[in-house]
Amino acid sequence: MPRLLYRLAAKRAGLRASKKDDAECRISGPPFDIEIEAGLRQRTLAAKPGSIPELRGDDAMRVMVIVKADKHSEAGVLPSTEILTAMTKYNEDLVKAGVMQAGEGLRPSSHGKRVKFSGSTRTVTDGPFTEAKELIAGYWLWKVKSMEEAVEWLKRAPFDGETEIELRPIFEIEDFQQNMTPELREKDTKLREEIGRK
Repeated sequence: MPRLLYRLAAKRAGLRASKKDDAECRISGPPFDIEIEAGLRQRTLAAKPGSIPELRGDDAMRVMVIVKADKHSEAGVLPSTEILTAMTKYNEDLVKAGVMQAGEGLRPSSHGKRVKFSGSTRTVTDGPFTEAKELIAGYWLWKVKSMEEAVEWLKRAPFDGETEIELRPIFEIEDFQQNMTPELREKDTKLREEIGRK
């Protein structure tokens, strides 16, 4: 998703967008995977150790909205003015509703690299990567009350052309509490606070 959309969303949300390379806009703030928010819902832990806790629709939950790559995004084709206008309006609605927390578009996989781990060996592979349907072209991070609400918001997105978007709930720190020692929890809290100050 293009730079314009996220600078606009950042402005509306009171966030800061960096002034790096225009083609690589990032909304500053805690990364989505270690962000912590006050008032996040508690979850019911599964009885079996190591199992994934069931989702509960209390206060709020975060979901990642994954935009799959296709032949056009992999070729570096940029959206038209018409598409940018429609997407900007959609992002404005998300921000006004307090749903959109972050969002980024990704360059084609030809600009990327992969690192494979095997014991002490690290193997680096340069893009492009051929399995376009398994690649990601961009994402949003949303805060909603349920997966159903996320689905309803996504249905309003101005996509077409057989585009497929995936919704995935994000793990919160509460999900790991059965394996988190007090020391690990304290370190995690300090880490999140430090990131939040940057």
